[in-house]
Amino acid sequence: MIEDPRFKTWEGRDQNRKELNRIIEEHLAKADADDWIELFEAEDIPAGKLKDIDEVVVDPQVLHQNMILS
Repeated sequence: MIEDPRFKTWEGRDQNRKELNRIIEEHLAKADADDWIELFEAEDIPAGKLKDIDEVVVDPQVLHQNMILS
């Protein structure tokens, strides 16, 4: 992708956003989120997993901060 002229500039990436997103999503689907996060962290790329509501309500930090209200 780095050599693809459609994506070399910000303008090109913006103009070809739909195709760029399709390619990225295709590659991201090849591994689990935890695997990607591990790879990103190894390269000092900020990343984090988005949690669904079932994961949030049992998150230790959420519980510790009393962030769930009745």
